[in-house]
Amino acid sequence: MMQTMPGSISSGTDWYQTEQGLMIAETAITGMNTFNPDGLPVLRSRKATQYARCIDEWVKIMIHQNNGGYPNDWLVGDARTGEIACLELGSSNHKLERTRNGAFVGSNLAMSDEVRSETTFDYSNQDGTCTVRRERLEQLLKLHERGLLVEMAKVLLADHYDGTAHTSVPNRNTVCGHV
Repeated sequence: MMQTMPGSISSGTDWYQTEQGLMIAETAITGMNTFNPDGLPVLRSRKATQYARCIDEWVKIMIHQNNGGYPNDWLVGDARTGEIACLELGSSNHKLERTRNGAFVGSNLAMSDEVRSETTFDYSNQDGTCTVRRERLEQLLKLHERGLLVEMAKVLLADHYDGTAHTSVPNRNTVCGHV
């Protein structure tokens, strides 16, 4: 299941849910400046979502001949096993993290040194919207590390605290992301 528009064969809202129990969402990595013209386009995500039966198969399809045209943190969950994963995918590099007891934060940043090396984003700028939102999400998750239920997750995603201005006013630096 995905939301799309007429004539498109990919999800327009960056999420998928499959009959195999996979749940996929993504957030683009900011400042990516590499590309492999000989690779396959992002429609690999449609193929992976349609044919993969587990996280391993999904990841294998995504990294195979990746052209880097849509660099993302791909958040993947398997309802059958209770496992979640984060595939950080650049053009040449990728990193996969997995857990059965935790959470991943996506905020348009590459976190691994390998994928980060493919970007032009200034990671030392702690006032940038990506870094401020990531820091706030990590703070909120630490407060709830014993367990995060759906209703509390909704509250966290609606957070309006701006860590740069130290105010609770909706803007581009808040988790809720008012631009």
